Amino acid sequence: MIMYEQKLVVFVDILGFSSLVEKSKVDESIINVIYDVVTYMMPENMALRSVGNINYDSVPKEEVKQVEEDFAQFSKAFLCAHPIAFTSFSDCLVISCSVDDAAAMQIVLDSLIKMNIYFWEAHSLLVRGGIVIGDVYHEDQGPVFGPAMSEAYLLESQKAIFPRLIISKEAIMKLRSYETFSLMEAAVNDDGDYESISLLGGYKYIVSTDLLMSSKQEFYKQNKATQLVKIQDMVSRQENIRVREKFQWLEGKFCQPDDAENFF
Repeated sequence: MIMYEQKLVVFVDILGFSSLVEKSKVDESIINVIYDVVTYMMPENMALRSVGNINYDSVPKEEVKQVEEDFAQFSKAFLCAHPIAFTSFSDCLVISCSVDDAAAMQIVLDSLIKMNIYFWEAHSLLVRGGIVIGDVYHEDQGPVFGPAMSEAYLLESQKAIFPRLIISKEAIMKLRSYETFSLMEAAVNDDGDYESISLLGGYKYIVSTDLLMSSKQEFYKQNKATQLVKIQDMVSRQENIRVREKFQWLEGKFCQPDDAENFF
């Protein structure tokens, strides 16, 4: 019998994707960008990345195949212990996991942060989404429906407005009930209406959790300045007012002084 489960549910949309598809009619090079975005969000690829990444620079060529096989086995075992369901369609992605699995929930957020940064750095694309807790039926790579799915979609499409992943009050309370969530606090920002994860919060989280990075605060400041220049360039080139407003919101985030020193 099909039944709802209490899960953390995420609905994500890639901003500007429809415009990208339109442009591909006259610029075939854009098709490669679309392909990269769509394949990145394919459930099997998201599942593999959610567990981690292989540092190919440190792997001898003759050992790459074995390392990939070992990593695939590890990922499969990890996801069996901490199930996460992924469903993608066009430029949208739905992810869910049990609210009783702290590791799975944090892996979901970690994956979203890294996806956001990748799309921005590789293709100048931004993401928007809603993160909630509630009843849902979700088969991995299959159908997904229920009140929580509807709520996550509503947050993304009507409440988020700007390029951010907004988190419902119930979801952030549940996440913070786990001690290990303190590792992710660097990513979360209080926007007044909602707590959210934006591109800036993602960068702060990545730097704060990198155990090998030295001079974290200096690196963060330099990267923040670099990304701000790129954002300002995007603002200046936008003819569509609605799109420009989204980049201006992001520009405002990067222009504000923040509390990065508390995390590094």
